[in-house]
Amino acid sequence: QIKHTNLKQIKIASKKRKTWQPLSKSVRQHLQTMIESVTIAILSNNIKEKEQIQYHLNYLKIRLLQLCETMKVPPRKLKYLTNVSNLLKMEKAQARANEEGLALLQEEIDKIVETTKSMTGNIQRLKNKIQIEAHEVEEEEEKVKQMLQMDCSGVLSLPELSQNSLKAPTLQVYGAVMNINRGNPFQKEVVLDSWPDFKAVITRRQREAETDNLDHYTNAYAVFYKDVRAYQQLLEEHDVINWDQVFQIQGLQSELYDASKAVANSKQLDIKLTSFKAVHFSPVSFLPDTSFLTGSSPRLTYLSVADADLLNRTWSRGGNEQCLRYITKLISCFPSVCVRDDKGNPVSWSITDQFATMCHGYTLPDHRRKGYSRLVAITLARKLQSRGFPSQGNVLDDNVASINLLKSVHAEFLPCRFHRLILTPILFSGQVHL
Repeated sequence: QIKHTNLKQIKIASKKRKTWQPLSKSVRQHLQTMIESVTIAILSNNIKEKEQIQYHLNYLKIRLLQLCETMKVPPRKLKYLTNVSNLLKMEKAQARANEEGLALLQEEIDKIVETTKSMTGNIQRLKNKIQIEAHEVEEEEEKVKQMLQMDCSGVLSLPELSQNSLKAPTLQVYGAVMNINRGNPFQKEVVLDSWPDFKAVITRRQREAETDNLDHYTNAYAVFYKDVRAYQQLLEEHDVINWDQVFQIQGLQSELYDASKAVANSKQLDIKLTSFKAVHFSPVSFLPDTSFLTGSSPRLTYLSVADADLLNRTWSRGGNEQCLRYITKLISCFPSVCVRDDKGNPVSWSITDQFATMCHGYTLPDHRRKGYSRLVAITLARKLQSRGFPSQGNVLDDNVASINLLKSVHAEFLPCRFHRLILTPILFSGQVHL
């Protein structure tokens, strides 16, 4: 039982009560509207036992309205309610606006629900596709393992690649992505302008990877675009390229230099372009001639990290600490081929870079014109093809000897050119070995 304290009872004379008037219909309607608004506000909260609360509120509303039908109030109280009709109209207008707003909100919610359902279906389809492709990759890897076999001469017999499986401008990015999928030794990642309908793709070094700001060999980006404007816009985004270090951009498309230079100039970086003939080896189905390798030396083998210093000293792009570190990493991570003399020293070789490109093909002057370069090139191309990589390379226009060698092994000179851009911030001008 609830005890009410400090309540003051007021006696009203019967004469005064005779002057009281009942509540008008408009006033009762206004009270009903107010009660319903309060009820909706209460029920819109996240409360427990909502149905019971709604039942009791409705019961209270009915009782109060019943009392209001017989209730009389002093005339001076009624004058405060003279505008009830107008207030009621305003409340109704507001209620209609609220209902229209709720209807629009419901439409938006329905659209969101449909979109969510569609996205859920797409995600499930992508998961199924990923599972299927992962299974296919496992099968292909198993097939490659089974196809690796030695023939009677001791030379590895390797499978062929489909000649139409790759498009020339994608070769650099394709090689980088393959290395990402196979252990990612250079800690690369892929950046797209959009997904799934992308127009530009850049492979770059992961930001958390340890870097040397002067090492443009390792700080390298590979580029492919369907729309050069999309590529340039991707360059302009603040977190795609690390503009505070010396780096290089590689690609096989003609607008690469101009698009990159426009952005580099705005950031006050120097840019140096070197352009090469782009080369692709067709599937090498024949075995290289090794008949001139008699006895224990010279012998065909692969490089070791102990040979890195020799390669650094003989490479036109080398001769510095960054290049030595880079070559050591390439030798330890990717396929290489070399010919060693009777003392076990390399006399002819070629290596593979972080974009699966054959590079630094070189033969010591005293050992040239013996067929070593041809043997090394064919063997490395076969080795790359056996692992599913595109066997690609590049050569300077004035390197006549290498061009003739590539023609002799029927390498394909692509219609596009290979472009290497080296970009240097003003801070590091004069400190970089290009």
